[in-house]
Amino acid sequence: MKKILIALFVFASLSYGQVIETLGSVTVADSATKTFVLPLGSNQTYKVDSISIQGIFTGEIDIDELVVTKGTLVSGTFVAIATPDTTVLTIDNAASTTTAAIYTATSTGLNSLEGVDAISIKYKAGSSGNDATDPNALKVKVFKYLSSMR
Repeated sequence: MKKILIALFVFASLSYGQVIETLGSVTVADSATKTFVLPLGSNQTYKVDSISIQGIFTGEIDIDELVVTKGTLVSGTFVAIATPDTTVLTIDNAASTTTAAIYTATSTGLNSLEGVDAISIKYKAGSSGNDATDPNALKVKVFKYLSSMR
């Protein structure tokens, strides 16, 4: 029995895949910027190799840009350590519509994370098209792809 437990522990500590985290759900107004900060949380047993971002857009919502910046946290405050990567978006939902999109690690520059322990993710809304009477909701999920440090 002891050998089985040891084998399970070794296997569990060596095999990683992906972790899905929801960063938040917010309402988006015209000309607004919604920012989410993601601590990477690597430790001595695993590291984050890359990240994909999923946006879920509900209601009459207009999002024009996704800006992703690699950085670090200093006393809880995000500090950029790389040039922001901007992706032009054409999210322009009609009322009562839900759409989703995935932004891959390669398209957002999040496939090389050496020396990075936090990511800033900003969605920038259009100057119009975000109807206050419709949900105009943004939900953001991240997929962290992990590998073993051992």
